[in-house]
Amino acid sequence: MAEKDRPRSEYDYQEALACLECIQQLVGDGSDVARLDPLLMTSFYERLTTNLARLRAAEQHPPFRESLQALLDECQHQQAKILRICRRPPPAKAASAARKDAAVRDGGGDRRPLTAPHRSRLRFSDVAGLEEAKASLAEAVIMPVQFPHLFTGGRRPWTRVLLYGPPGTGKSRLAAAVAGEAGAELFPVSAADLLSSYVGETEKAMSDLFARAASRQPAGRAVLFVDELDGLCRVRSGREEEHTRRLKTHLLQLMDGLLSGGSGGAAAATTFLLAATNCPWDLDPAFLRRFQRRVYVPLPDRAAQRRLIELHLGGTATSLSELDWQQLLAGTDGLSGSDLAELTQHALYQPLRELETATSWRRLGDGQFMVCEPSHPDAFTCSVSDIPFHAVVARDLQLSDFLGALRTTGPSVSQEMLRRYEEFSKGRGSATSLG
Repeated sequence: MAEKDRPRSEYDYQEALACLECIQQLVGDGSDVARLDPLLMTSFYERLTTNLARLRAAEQHPPFRESLQALLDECQHQQAKILRICRRPPPAKAASAARKDAAVRDGGGDRRPLTAPHRSRLRFSDVAGLEEAKASLAEAVIMPVQFPHLFTGGRRPWTRVLLYGPPGTGKSRLAAAVAGEAGAELFPVSAADLLSSYVGETEKAMSDLFARAASRQPAGRAVLFVDELDGLCRVRSGREEEHTRRLKTHLLQLMDGLLSGGSGGAAAATTFLLAATNCPWDLDPAFLRRFQRRVYVPLPDRAAQRRLIELHLGGTATSLSELDWQQLLAGTDGLSGSDLAELTQHALYQPLRELETATSWRRLGDGQFMVCEPSHPDAFTCSVSDIPFHAVVARDLQLSDFLGALRTTGPSVSQEMLRRYEEFSKGRGSATSLG
């Protein structure tokens, strides 16, 4: 592949893998294909074939292009085959028995809740960096809770907020911190949780989720957090089936209900919807308009990167000086929070890897043994197997551990993707309207 196409192709590759996994989970052993939702299967297959086609177009090596074309042909064949089967209506008795079995599994005929609401202990102070995002969320969500008397008349609380930005930047953690600051119960779900493989169940799941959150009124507050929203609310296409349009219309009505359900002031600020997406440009414009605030969650700056690394160290001792930190952070530009977690894990394991091959050791004052340089005045020669396992301790982390990890840990977000976020933010990324 051409080097300029590699970031886009890597993204397409990951998307294709994700779609394949979803299809495999839905189809399972194939014993109940007839009851699968044609809408859901079509959506995943369309995404899969689109990404495979992009990969084939970017691939310049003929054998690989042929392999991708063969895979694309097979996917299209399997798509047609499965959709022919799952569009056949099941016999009434079989459908009735299946519903009865599901009711027994779920306990007394009630559907299992999509999520277990809980009180978040996180606060904004527990989130490294993201000061602008935290300020926007405090204005949108926390102020109406703290000062409900100020939100009367035409000044209404923002009840629908979209968090968007690169993957691994802490959007889920930020949502949990919002719930913690607001003293609200958190209802975390992903789009995959809402999408049922059975016809009609997705709308029921959505209604159930919003109803459970609303039931906290007026005694309590609730924050609905829907992750990976683009998996549910993608741009509409001409090939959409009636079920898809009905599903999206239903969700739009539920979102509108968050604003109209209250009478202003405190009553209107008891239920908030936070949603997160890594691909805001893929969202249907009708859904984008429903979010009164759209908050960009960017990659961490250097100060936030240092704090994230320290958090991931979990108290493990290091010998890093201020100069070492400066040198380390000079190489972490472009790394997301999840990239930094991976980097830190690689660095943490480096002292452990040395234990297997170390031949020079020294005895510490407390009777424990640590790897050392052969030139150390107290060094003696042995292997780790000669030392009682409970007496072996790892050395402190040092700069070389992190620099070694940096050689194998690169940014997961390409410059091309960052430019797309910037362009979206300039165009549709900062919404302040109330409609």
